[in-house]
Formats: sequence, structure tokens, C-alpha cells
Amino acid sequence: MRTDLNNWELLGIASLKQIMCDADFDWYLAGGIALDEFLGRKTRDHEDMDILVNFKYLERILDFFKNYKIYTARNGSLSFSLFNEVHSTDSLWIAKDDEESFIIQILFFEEEAEHWIYKRDDAVRKRVEEIYFVKNDMKIIQPEIQLLYKLDSSDVREKDLYDYQNVFPVLEERQRAWLDQYVNLKSGYLL
Repeated sequence: MRTDLNNWELLGIASLKQIMCDADFDWYLAGGIALDEFLGRKTRDHEDMDILVNFKYLERILDFFKNYKIYTARNGSLSFSLFNEVHSTDSLWIAKDDEESFIIQILFFEEEAEHWIYKRDDAVRKRVEEIYFVKNDMKIIQPEIQLLYKLDSSDVREKDLYDYQNVFPVLEERQRAWLDQYVNLKSGYLL
């Protein structure tokens, strides 16, 4: 099995949209690049391209990427993705073949009664139509949700704090209030 976990080819937005143009499921740009899209400028270098997809579309996703190599990332290792062995807490890493760099990381969310459910606390919910904004004909995860994923982690990285420092000051008050109720930042993290 592959162990080259840092072997990423950073796709551009245009390439991502070209790959995903015929997808029969909704997908949302996520990760640090989504935050840059929100800000309208590049704030730092990025290693990978993340998208967020409703877990109920797993079978469609596996079919859509059938001409690629699909790996399940779980607990720091990769395995081949089989429909009945992928969990909503896993992510899928997509590569053109066994030798090529990874090009897309697919993150999942679950939905109940048309509400996105945060994977680390199922009491945290938003209506699915409120979890994204549209820019350049692309659905992009709302910045406060992306920051929640980054900051409510057992491994908050330096780049996550950097993203927070760039994005939090320009959020609307309602977005800040929403994020603040779910993230208990240590005093060293605050602006």
C-alpha cells in the first residue's frame, strides 16, 4: 500500500472544476483554498485540494472516480476504498494511478433532515443550503465551518492558526458568533 502521504499535486481551481464538471452529486470546495477563495486572495501555499461531499453519495463518488485510484485515509494510513469499508469519518484520496501524485482529498459530512451534521459533535448542525456560498459557479464551504474543522481538532497546526488569523477579522458578526460558540480557543490562539 502507498506510504507517500505527502505526494500531492496541487490542482488549480480550473482543473478541479474540469474534473468535477459531470459529477452527479453536490460537492463543496473546502480546506485552506476555500478560505482563500472567500478572502479573494492567496494567503499561503497549499499542499492539497479538498472537497466536502455528503456521505450519502459515497457510491456515486466511487463510481464517478472509477477510472482513478481511490484510497481511504484513516488513522494515518491508506487502503484501497471498498464501498462497505468506508466510514463518514474517513477521507478519500484520489490519484490517476498507483504511481501518480494525489490530486483530490474528499472529506465527508453526514446529513439529517436536510441539515449538515458536524462530525465531531452531532449537536452542531446547519441547514445544508447554509453551509456554502457560490463564487465563480462553484459551491464553497462557508469560512466559519471550515475554521471549525481546522480549530476543533486534536492537532491544530500552525497553518490552521494562520488561516484563523487571516479570516476571522473579516467574518460577519453572525459568523464569528457561530464559530465562537463551538471553538474554545486557548488565549495564545486569539488575535
